Amino acid sequence: MLLGFLVLGAGSGLAIWLQLTLGTGTAMTLIAVHAYTGLLGLPVLAVKAVAGAVSWRRRATRPRTPPSGRLDHLMTAALVAVVLALYGSGVTMYGNWGVLPGGTLKLVHLWAAVAGVPILTYHLWRFLSRARATVGYAIRSAEPVVATGRRHLLLAGGLALVGWGAVRVGAGSVAELDRQGPNDFPVTLTSGGADQPDPATWRMRIDGEVQRPLVLSLADLRAGAVERHRYSLDCVLGWSATRTWGGVPLRDLLRTAGASSDLISVVVRSTTGYRVALLREQVEDPRTMVAWEVDGVDLTPEHGHPARMMAPGVIGELCLKWVDSVTVVAA
Repeated sequence: MLLGFLVLGAGSGLAIWLQLTLGTGTAMTLIAVHAYTGLLGLPVLAVKAVAGAVSWRRRATRPRTPPSGRLDHLMTAALVAVVLALYGSGVTMYGNWGVLPGGTLKLVHLWAAVAGVPILTYHLWRFLSRARATVGYAIRSAEPVVATGRRHLLLAGGLALVGWGAVRVGAGSVAELDRQGPNDFPVTLTSGGADQPDPATWRMRIDGEVQRPLVLSLADLRAGAVERHRYSLDCVLGWSATRTWGGVPLRDLLRTAGASSDLISVVVRSTTGYRVALLREQVEDPRTMVAWEVDGVDLTPEHGHPARMMAPGVIGELCLKWVDSVTVVAA
């Protein structure tokens, strides 16, 4: 079961990496599959760890199989270290605990996965070889092979899956019943942290490859007509909130600033210092906006007031809160 989760996690993670590398955007379905594969694998990993510790103790005290070599011990330790780094960084990112910067955690997660492939391959090869040797050793010794309790492990894993699914469904149902207003969707902070800038002194710059750099106050931003578009905000943590977002289209602001026709992306920065990049096709979408409104009311400070970036069809990480600058990058 653990091998199945690892293979599915590696496959979905590779697909996400390829999409990001090719600049095609990332499908929320892939991100959800990757995140929940890791989470659902946690109870199976715990059972595997306990079973492995018991097995190691039994072999250490009453050896009945061919002994392991030094390389086997080294590779087992390496596998444990890689899995701990992989799951530790993944769970930390999922929980958004801010232990390390988000970019550092992503690098740890990526390289732990890369390092784990040859180590896991060696581990599987040795496991199969050892299983074959163990059977031969038991036959030669005319002793019964100790049962491994596969059914118990499968049962534990199955119950864990069902339990996790029930918790998620129940939490979603309770959240829907407890809805209290447009701003009631979950508060997820980026790795840049949280901020609550003073609307009176807050300013947003539009600079980079533009003819007329702009510095806008909240009053300047809200001086024109409000455009409203309805679509979902999809978080990598698994929740989604469909709302009507109100603000001014980003492309209109860039036209006012005289953005270069060779625009390839814009870098959006938060007052926390956190930055994300939006591609040209996302910038040109009229539904991509600097928003200050949700379902007809102002965003609350924890959701990005005075203004946040909103764009359809992207992960929530790109819908940056507390925007203070938009920098145009041209070819």
